[in-house]
Amino acid sequence: MKVILVILGMLALLGGIGIFGNAKSAVHEIEAFILILIFATSVGSAGIVDAVDKLRLSQAPPKQ
Repeated sequence: MKVILVILGMLALLGGIGIFGNAKSAVHEIEAFILILIFATSVGSAGIVDAVDKLRLSQAPPKQ
Protein backbone atom coordinates (compact mmCIF):
# COMPACT_ATOMS: atom_id res chain seq x y z
CA MET A 1 0.00 0.00 0.00
CA LYS A 2 2.80 2.38 0.92
CA VAL A 3 4.63 1.72 -2.32
CA ILE A 4 1.52 2.34 -4.40
CA LEU A 5 0.84 5.64 -2.65
CA VAL A 6 4.41 6.83 -3.13
CA ILE A 7 4.48 5.80 -6.81
CA LEU A 8 1.16 7.50 -7.54
CA GLY A 9 2.35 10.56 -5.65
CA MET A 10 5.54 10.75 -7.68
CA LEU A 11 3.57 10.42 -10.91
CA ALA A 12 1.28 13.23 -9.78
CA LEU A 13 4.29 15.39 -8.93
CA LEU A 14 5.90 14.78 -12.32
CA GLY A 15 2.62 15.52 -14.06
CA GLY A 16 2.12 18.68 -12.04
CA ILE A 17 5.60 19.95 -12.79
CA GLY A 18 5.17 19.12 -16.47
CA ILE A 19 1.84 20.87 -16.73
CA PHE A 20 3.07 23.88 -14.76
CA GLY A 21 6.09 24.21 -17.06
CA ASN A 22 3.85 24.36 -20.12
CA ALA A 23 0.97 26.32 -18.57
CA LYS A 24 -0.78 28.57 -21.05
CA SER A 25 -3.44 29.92 -18.71
CA ALA A 26 -4.44 30.08 -15.08
CA VAL A 27 -6.52 26.92 -15.50
CA HIS A 28 -3.39 24.94 -16.32
CA GLU A 29 -1.57 26.40 -13.31
CA ILE A 30 -4.47 25.43 -11.03
CA GLU A 31 -4.44 21.91 -12.45
CA ALA A 32 -0.70 21.67 -11.80
CA PHE A 33 -1.11 22.81 -8.21
CA ILE A 34 -3.91 20.30 -7.67
CA LEU A 35 -1.58 17.52 -8.86
CA ILE A 36 1.13 18.78 -6.50
CA LEU A 37 -1.42 18.69 -3.65
CA ILE A 38 -2.26 15.11 -4.62
CA PHE A 39 1.47 14.34 -4.33
CA ALA A 40 1.64 15.83 -0.84
CA THR A 41 -1.49 13.99 0.27
CA SER A 42 -0.40 10.60 -1.01
CA VAL A 43 3.12 10.83 0.43
CA GLY A 44 1.69 11.98 3.76
CA SER A 45 -0.79 9.11 3.69
CA ALA A 46 2.04 6.67 3.01
CA GLY A 47 3.83 8.01 6.08
CA ILE A 48 0.72 7.51 8.21
CA VAL A 49 0.25 3.95 6.91
CA ASP A 50 3.90 3.22 7.71
CA ALA A 51 3.55 4.58 11.25
CA VAL A 52 0.40 2.53 11.88
CA ASP A 53 2.10 -0.62 10.57
CA LYS A 54 5.09 -0.08 12.85
CA LEU A 55 2.83 0.56 15.84
CA ARG A 56 0.78 -2.56 15.10
CA LEU A 57 3.90 -4.71 14.78
CA SER A 58 5.43 -3.35 17.98
CA GLN A 59 2.30 -4.18 20.00
CA ALA A 60 1.66 -7.60 18.51
CA PRO A 61 1.89 -10.55 20.90
CA PRO A 62 5.06 -12.60 20.45
CA LYS A 63 4.74 -15.65 18.21
CA GLN A 64 5.36 -19.03 19.82
